[in-house]
Amino acid sequence: MPTESILKVNDEANNQIRVGAIVDYLNSISALGLDELKSWYAQSDYQETLIPKTALNVNPITLSLNGIDTFTWSTATYPYIEVSVNNIVQSSGFSINPSLGQITFSTPLILTDILKVVIRSDWDGQTNTIKSSENIRTYFVSKWANSYIPFSTIFADGKNISEYTADEIVTTAESSWNDLGVNVYSFLLGKSNLNKDLQTIGTSRGKFIHISTDANAQDFDTTFDSFLHGGSNNLFKASWTRKFDYESLTYVSKVYSAFTAPLSTVNSSCIIQYRYSSDRRSYSSWITLTNNVDSLINREILAIEYKVTLADGWNGSAPVKPFVTELYHVIINPSTSYIFTYPQNINGSMFEYILSPKSSIPETAKLSWGICRGDSLDWADYSPIISRRNGVLPNRQESILFTDEVSKTGLSTKTSDYFIYQVYEENGSKAKWSVTDIVTIRLDGIATSDSDGYYSLDNVNGLIYFSTEKPSTVVVTVDITTPSEVYKLNGELTTTIDNRTYYLSNGRYPSDSTIIVLKNNSIVRGGYFVNRESGTITFTQEQNDSDKITVYVAPSDKFRVGIQIKNYTNVSLGLIQFGLTYTTITNSDLENSFANSPSPTIYPGTLQLLPSIPNVSERLYIEYKYVSVDNNKELDTKTEWYRSRSNGAYLRVDASNSMPNYDNRTVQKLSDLNSLFISTDKVKVIVRPSDGITTGIPYESNIATLLGTKRPYVYDVSIACANKTTVSGVNYVTEGTELKARFIFNDGETGSSNIIYEGQESSNSISWYYNDELQPISTKATLSSNLVVKGKTISFIVKPYDGSMYGDPVRSEDITVS
Repeated sequence: MPTESILKVNDEANNQIRVGAIVDYLNSISALGLDELKSWYAQSDYQETLIPKTALNVNPITLSLNGIDTFTWSTATYPYIEVSVNNIVQSSGFSINPSLGQITFSTPLILTDILKVVIRSDWDGQTNTIKSSENIRTYFVSKWANSYIPFSTIFADGKNISEYTADEIVTTAESSWNDLGVNVYSFLLGKSNLNKDLQTIGTSRGKFIHISTDANAQDFDTTFDSFLHGGSNNLFKASWTRKFDYESLTYVSKVYSAFTAPLSTVNSSCIIQYRYSSDRRSYSSWITLTNNVDSLINREILAIEYKVTLADGWNGSAPVKPFVTELYHVIINPSTSYIFTYPQNINGSMFEYILSPKSSIPETAKLSWGICRGDSLDWADYSPIISRRNGVLPNRQESILFTDEVSKTGLSTKTSDYFIYQVYEENGSKAKWSVTDIVTIRLDGIATSDSDGYYSLDNVNGLIYFSTEKPSTVVVTVDITTPSEVYKLNGELTTTIDNRTYYLSNGRYPSDSTIIVLKNNSIVRGGYFVNRESGTITFTQEQNDSDKITVYVAPSDKFRVGIQIKNYTNVSLGLIQFGLTYTTITNSDLENSFANSPSPTIYPGTLQLLPSIPNVSERLYIEYKYVSVDNNKELDTKTEWYRSRSNGAYLRVDASNSMPNYDNRTVQKLSDLNSLFISTDKVKVIVRPSDGITTGIPYESNIATLLGTKRPYVYDVSIACANKTTVSGVNYVTEGTELKARFIFNDGETGSSNIIYEGQESSNSISWYYNDELQPISTKATLSSNLVVKGKTISFIVKPYDGSMYGDPVRSEDITVS
């Protein structure tokens, strides 16, 4: 029944009556589906779902759409509100303030409650108001109407059945009812030999039925009875189809279904079928499932399609409905294991091969063969190889590049003297071209030639030199055509989108491969870094569009063959063997050119282990100046750390001496202070500079002796002497008086005693100063009387020292000589 016969324009009162009748009927048979209607409405623009922004146990609760911003609304826009707590709709016990976006409960909620507030624009979510809301009732009627099976009947005598042709009627039937089609039952009345068109309509989608002219034959009764339960034309039948597509081959072990088709006077029925495809072109035949019985597939597929047909039965007074409780297929993720050969030696690069495998494995397992031109156990480094056929591995050492012809027309020029014209690109930059480019000069659009020295070109600077002055009104334009070319390049071609990161054509490469980067067929030394896992190189600076970047990848002198085994069951595997026949090609001499560069060095005297006087609470670090004659960037420099304890031998800090591995570190680990390294340890490092190509000679650093964490200190620092007086806070002494440095010394260690020094020589550093001079006048503990000169102001500075570590310097008071 089409929806427009129920919902009509300008017929609001009757629309509500008709929809109300449908609601009442569906409600009486428990088939209304109110929750489904609410779910649809929630996806429309007529509803908002609010969540709490503030704590639930405090009134009022502020509401939000996103949990962050407060949401306020007008009751004119959203007049209907539904409040649920713990998924139970509340009819009372709360009040809402839309202008503040708040809700208050008479009995406060607790923190573990779940609050949801739904506001709707034209429906309150109740059954009896479906008929009054235009939006929800339109969807409701459409959903209800589409849940029934439509059919159409045509009664004719076989002649002039319609003003339409049979094909037009068939097309209409096929495309109607949401493109699901309508069954057409064609009734032929009487005897006629002109029933061809009518028969075409009936048999295309439905039935063709001949009604006898004999009134006693009861053909109409028999025919219409066939539309009922158990009849040959049963209308109480429905079908459902579903197709699952997968992007890649997916292993499905079985399909299972459970359904019920109750027995009755006229039995109900349930038929579930499926078919599958491994290539999306050809499918298996339809397979009918048996209730509660697995249907085994055990293979990789790309698609599986289901078809379910349900037919109602009849028990004499009411329909008996079949139903499906379970229908699924099982996808198996396999256990994956790998087998690798030992590394095999090879002289050059592997090129052609023939793999001859011999294996005995069940159909539930799958082998994938691969080869790595390097010594790697990472399956991502392996190239897939085929079996029992000739194969060729990619050559990553030489390439041929075909370039398209490039034409730039109508390039503008500028001049200041009408003799020399500067050519500009479309982006405003100065143009340049190669000597092989075809350059056409146009004056007011007319091409001219350079015969008899009419003009000359400077391709490097993009200039035109005319032999005679041009009129100021003449417009000079330039066409530049770069012919297509073929380049033979060392290395593998790359692609880029930003002229900085370049992607190798064949992707990643093993870690023991030799990588040489070339720009326009010339070796690039430094200025880039590589990422072997992603198969890229990234330059520190952007390259030009015209630059041809290639990467030479020479594999190591090893290779391995590997097998990836995907097992979809626990069935054990049988024997796996193979034979490999291959040819080799010699690696290019480019490697020799690449490696033939001076080794990097460290600038003399710059290698240091700092700080120079470290204590055991400070981390040591390496500092040096790297030098490369070819300006190669530093890469893969090696460092070794050595430790000596109790003046014993220097031991390398690595696993060989049961210590953590400090190879290639440039700074101590903070956690190793006062544990791996302690006070009085002596530490040094050896550095071997490298540019990633060659490694230089080893350089040894200074020896750093770790001092204790407790430093010495002094206090009560003063000048001791005879005749010392103090007037108005100023200290005085008479000329020629001997002065002594006095202070109390402590070495800072726990339990140490204080030592008083007065004019006594010690390991502490003492410097006497005339306060108007920068240089000390004496470094003795006692200042000689002949240095105590009238008019001078004198003081001293003491710097405590415990034999291994200095403390903070302390200055004495000033004393003026009178």
